[in-house]
Amino acid sequence: MRGRGGHGGGLRDRHNRLQTKPAGAGKRLFSNIAVADRQHTMKTPIRILLLAASLALLSACAQQPTAQAPGPEVAQALQAFPPAEPGYRRHVIVLPPRNDEDQRRVELTGGKVMPVDCNVHGMDGQFNQQDVQGWGYTYWTLESEQQVRSTMMMCPDNRKHDAFVQTESVLIRYNSRLPVVVFVPEGLSLRWRIWEAGTMHDAPVG
Repeated sequence: MRGRGGHGGGLRDRHNRLQTKPAGAGKRLFSNIAVADRQHTMKTPIRILLLAASLALLSACAQQPTAQAPGPEVAQALQAFPPAEPGYRRHVIVLPPRNDEDQRRVELTGGKVMPVDCNVHGMDGQFNQQDVQGWGYTYWTLESEQQVRSTMMMCPDNRKHDAFVQTESVLIRYNSRLPVVVFVPEGLSLRWRIWEAGTMHDAPVG
């Protein structure tokens, strides 16, 4: 009982001290809060900028390797390839040398950015392989009528957004000793990326 009574006395003493606190203390408290809030507001844009810079750096590190300038061997081989015919543009991709090129493939995809709705969109077209006569080199030509097809789902909001509508892709060998030459119809763009083989596994017997 004594301990409980002493505990209550301490509460009453603290309550009395709170009641007798100087009148200016509340103003100083709110003033300190306002200053802290202003400091936090000033620091927030800086933190956002630092975060954006960090994300941009991570994004740059995660991008696929870009094509490099052709070396003497590749530049000499490039002279054997034909120029673009009317209505087409020639794209040249120079791959960086790798020790595991036989474990890699290059994916080529044609298409264009256009407004689309919630449906899945695609474009007609396929890549045809052709040879440079007398040299044995290979180049690719995208044949497309640029006709877009899509699913026929109902879109509740009918909103549209820009997306890359692509043709059928093709996987080709990774060969850094020769340029990847691709002819694409005008109005379409060419995108590419690298695929790397994973580890082989033994299939279980079922």
